[in-house]
Amino acid sequence: MIIQDLGIKLDIGRVKTGNNMTNSDIIEEILLESHALHIADDVMELGTQLRVKNPKLDLATALYTAFQNLTTKNNTFKEL
Repeated sequence: MIIQDLGIKLDIGRVKTGNNMTNSDIIEEILLESHALHIADDVMELGTQLRVKNPKLDLATALYTAFQNLTTKNNTFKEL
């Protein structure tokens, strides 16, 4: 599954843009963006909850999903 936003294509377990970002690069980008929006703690908390529900979910995907859910206009939670 590929999710795209923030100019990033996130393929579960591997991230691809033109220059193959690592998961740690993606995590850093998500946390920097969420910090700028003052929702970093919420993104971390929701990302952790998602990983508890689905232990096979990698951290980059969990944080990306959390960020997406916290920044959507209607703020309706959507799970992968």
